[in-house]
Amino acid sequence: MRRLAVFLILAQGAAPALVHAQARCRLAEIQISPPDGTVSVGARLSLAATAYDSAGIPCDDVRFTWASSDANILDVDATGSALGISAGSAIVTARAGTGARVRSGQAVVRVVPRTTVFAPAPASPPVSASVDTATTAGFSMPAYNGRGSEDLVRYAGRLAQRSDSAFMALVEVFRNTSGAPTVGATSPMMVSSRERGRWRRCRLIHFDLVTQAEAAEFLRDSAAGPIGQAAGQLVAALAAFAATEECDNLSSMFEAPDRWTPWQQNYDNSARAFYRDWYAQLRSAHQAARELIRTVASVAPALAVDGSPPLPPRPPTLSAASQPPVIGAGGKSAPPVVRDSDGDGVMDPLDRCRGTQAGLRVDASGCPVAGGVVTAPAPLPVASQQAGAAQEILVIQVGESRDGVLEPGDWTMADGTWADIWYLRAASTTDVTIELRSRAFDAYLQLLDAAGTRLVEDDDGAGGGNSRIRFTLKPRVRYQIVVNNFGDQPVTGRYTLSVTR
Repeated sequence: MRRLAVFLILAQGAAPALVHAQARCRLAEIQISPPDGTVSVGARLSLAATAYDSAGIPCDDVRFTWASSDANILDVDATGSALGISAGSAIVTARAGTGARVRSGQAVVRVVPRTTVFAPAPASPPVSASVDTATTAGFSMPAYNGRGSEDLVRYAGRLAQRSDSAFMALVEVFRNTSGAPTVGATSPMMVSSRERGRWRRCRLIHFDLVTQAEAAEFLRDSAAGPIGQAAGQLVAALAAFAATEECDNLSSMFEAPDRWTPWQQNYDNSARAFYRDWYAQLRSAHQAARELIRTVASVAPALAVDGSPPLPPRPPTLSAASQPPVIGAGGKSAPPVVRDSDGDGVMDPLDRCRGTQAGLRVDASGCPVAGGVVTAPAPLPVASQQAGAAQEILVIQVGESRDGVLEPGDWTMADGTWADIWYLRAASTTDVTIELRSRAFDAYLQLLDAAGTRLVEDDDGAGGGNSRIRFTLKPRVRYQIVVNNFGDQPVTGRYTLSVTR
């Protein structure tokens, strides 16, 4: 009995010690469960975070801040509930603590597609009477023929899916095109059948978008709350998507060239107008379609029984001659152009002696060398020194493989993402393969000339989210390799850049 009493006394004394430790818990680690999860588009996954002190004891009453690395793939609310938006992977982070004691934990969540988007409505509505069924690319939106709010939500889901499909189809039509009218096209016979086929396909998609705009207007006026608001955003985006009207004009030019005189001028004007505007307008409309599917899934998750994700379109590869400064809203343009203003072979960010007279020999900092003595440069302004230090320019040679890191303070792209710049030069004409590989981010690679003109770009050429460019380098040209991530959200992480023959 004495032993039992002593044991009870000790046990009773241990509990207050544990409670006391909890009261002054010093946060050391956060773990998320599940650490590696999967969710379907339109479905939710509940994530739970637990905070531990240095002894491994859970901390009570900890408030977490949740975030997703890509809200276009996965949305996470304040409770850790994650909503699948489009296929892909995202990193979820839970943070807690204050000041120097802030700690975070991470989990990887994969969002997977499903076979169909939304459960079919009881009835199959007829196609909108405003567009002939023969003039469709397969993405036309039927007129509404349902009953009640549940059918309205299904109809909104079908609209979001068909809009996304039409946008993706349009991207594929113009992928790897020149981005400019056919050179020397004085008549329809001077344009290839493949090019004419692109404009016809685009015209059919344009007709489908007309029916989608009508469906979106109906939802805007008929559906209450978030569905109607999201549909209204799609109405505005489709109304601004005017570039496809040029596809209708261009197709008419091939069918009835006599009505379009002077033919070459009309063809050039319409084609240039389309290439100038279409991708920026498509990106805006695509964002609106994704917001609609996000809204439907949040308002009525039970109806989102299957999902085909609204994937972000990949930017088409355009030739250097026709490449605009930015491909679409949030698209990829090079960082601020890195130039060699005085032509001394040292790029401006590294040149401490700007305006060097042509023909003078300079050192690595761009300052003249006279009799083996470097002319002392004037001191740089403090701001320029800081900018140069934050935006380092690296060098890679043919045959080398170099490691790097994307991080805050790197060059900033037009869409706000970070980038590293690597100089590359060959002594003679050389065929090279440039590869960018990373496990931390979806690689995106560009090759620029010395003036900052984009020569070629690639997203997934090496497979698995890695990039590959094949190019013939000219001798004594200083090329710029731009290392970046795909998408318009800045990410950090390590990568490997290689240049091989």
